[in-house]
Amino acid sequence: MNARSPRPDATVAHSAGAAVATGIAHDLKNLLAAIAGSLELAQRAPEDAEACVLTAARATERARDLVQYLVQLQHTGDRVEPVDLEALVAETVAFVTATSAAPVVHVDLGHGPTVAYGETRQLQRAVLNLVVNACDAIEERAQVASHGYVPTLRISVERDELEDMRAVAVVVADNGVGMAPDLQARVFDPFVTSKEDRGGTGLGLAIVRAIARDHQGRVDLASTEGHGTVFRLVLPAVPWGARAQAVGHERPGLS
Repeated sequence: MNARSPRPDATVAHSAGAAVATGIAHDLKNLLAAIAGSLELAQRAPEDAEACVLTAARATERARDLVQYLVQLQHTGDRVEPVDLEALVAETVAFVTATSAAPVVHVDLGHGPTVAYGETRQLQRAVLNLVVNACDAIEERAQVASHGYVPTLRISVERDELEDMRAVAVVVADNGVGMAPDLQARVFDPFVTSKEDRGGTGLGLAIVRAIARDHQGRVDLASTEGHGTVFRLVLPAVPWGARAQAVGHERPGLS
């Protein structure tokens, strides 16, 4: 069998991945320098040791996040399997409501096929990132909203299409702060965040996009500043083999 030529978008993705890796290497170098410098200063100035150790701990945490992001850029490999998105969403909602002051959550399931094809752990990470991001947006609006504001998060699983093939979408809609148009244009890029003052790294949505691409799916965004945001994580409802034969692709793998 003749090998297929690389797809143009795969070449673009490879170039983009190389650029991201270069940026991460630069950031890691700076973080390691900050860690080493803080610990050295703590040794030389014991009176400032607490502040120095705190700086080193924060830099270590960010370095860990960068390494996790690099891991997420890897392909899904051969662990593709049917994934019940209803069960995945229910588990995610249970986790979030148990670990945070969650808003009013409406889960709309049971209206059609809910099985996607992919790697379960990766898809769990993507859905959790979307839900946590929505909760953060709701919390931010709640801090400044009037008394009548009801923080609300809606999650549903719906039919969709990918290149005329059957697909399933996990829809996460919040009535939080929403996003300005300039932020919407960059929000899936690594290290872009509006939550730096609250520890945001700007990697959550970049990871969601990487996972969606790695599954040959997509993630859509619609947002109105001051009113809320809707994310749609669209995933194939057709096994990779049947999908590849229909649309001329071999294996998934856009990172």
